[in-house]
Amino acid sequence: MVRLACTLFTNFAKYGNPTPDSSLGISWPEYDDKEYYADISETLTIGQKLDAECMVFWKSVYDDAGLQFV
Repeated sequence: MVRLACTLFTNFAKYGNPTPDSSLGISWPEYDDKEYYADISETLTIGQKLDAECMVFWKSVYDDAGLQFV
């Protein structure tokens, strides 16, 4: 996991992209309105909308309090 994380950070610093080629077997998409993220563990997996259920809960708390959720 440490080696993978170092590779991703080094690639990002050098190329502006953590997965600039197919050497890691996956492409980490840019964060956009689809809210992609990468789970870095023994392997690299791409997910979408991390903790979406938690965000819905906290947004409802803010809405109930009449506050803007940023």
